[in-house]
Amino acid sequence: MKSIDEKGFLSKEIQNWIDKHRNEHKEWFSLIENINILAQKLMLSLEPLTDDGQQVIVTILFARIVSHFQGVVLLAERGMVPESRSLLRGMLDATFAEVALSKHKNLVQVFVDDDLWQRIKCMNSFMALPKTIKKHHRIGNTKLKNQINEIQKEIDEKNIKPLTTQFLAQKAEMVPYYNTLFVMLCSSTHSRARDLEQYLVDKESSEIESLRWGPDAANIEYILQPACDLLFIAARGISNLFNGSELDDEFQEQSDIYQELIGRKPA
Repeated sequence: MKSIDEKGFLSKEIQNWIDKHRNEHKEWFSLIENINILAQKLMLSLEPLTDDGQQVIVTILFARIVSHFQGVVLLAERGMVPESRSLLRGMLDATFAEVALSKHKNLVQVFVDDDLWQRIKCMNSFMALPKTIKKHHRIGNTKLKNQINEIQKEIDEKNIKPLTTQFLAQKAEMVPYYNTLFVMLCSSTHSRARDLEQYLVDKESSEIESLRWGPDAANIEYILQPACDLLFIAARGISNLFNGSELDDEFQEQSDIYQELIGRKPA
C-alpha cells in the first residue's frame, strides 16, 4: 500500500484517516448521514413543472447544493479541511441563489438574463488570449467583437444589470451569511495570505520550523456546521416553493439534533 507521504491524499491509506476522523466526530457524521439521506430523497422526489422556470431552476440549484454538501463531507472526512472550504463557498453561492429564487419568482428572468453578462466576460477573455492560441483554435477577433456588440446591444435594450452574490444574499434574506461566512470563505478560495498561515509550523521563537501538511481534522466542526446549516436552509426553500414536503417533519427532527450539537436549544 502506497503511503500518505508517497501518494498524498490519493493513497489508499486515506481510509484509515477517514475512519479516525469519523470516529472522533461521531455525532456530526451521524447527523450528516441522516440529513444526506433526507436531502437525496427530497431531491429525487421533486417534479417541477416543465413550463415553470422558477420550479425548474430552483430544483436544479437544490441538486447542486446537495452534491456540494456531499463533496464538502468527502473532503472534510479525509482531513482536507482547507480544500473543503472552497467547495463550501460554492455551496453557499448556490444556496443564496436557490433561496432567493424560491422566494421571488420575478428573479428567475434576472437570473437567466445574467448569462448575457457571463458570455461577454468569457468572450473578452478570449479576446485577450495570445494570437498563437487564438489562431490554433480558430478564434477570430472580428467574429468575437461582433458577438460582443450584439450581446451588449441586447443588454442595453433590456437594461440588464449584472447579478451579484450580494444581491442574491439580500433577496434570500441571508445577508448575515454574506457578511461573515462568505467573506471568510473568499479568503480560502483565493488563497490569501492569512489563510496560508495554517500550513506553517512555528517554533517558540516564531521561526518557521516546517510545513504542516497531510490529513488534519482540526476545526472540522467549522466546516461541517455551516454545511449542515446551509442544507437545512436549502431544504426549507424547496419545501416552501413546492408547498410543503412529506419529509418536513424528519428534517425538523434532524434540525433539532443540529441545534443541540451547536449548543442552542431548539426553538
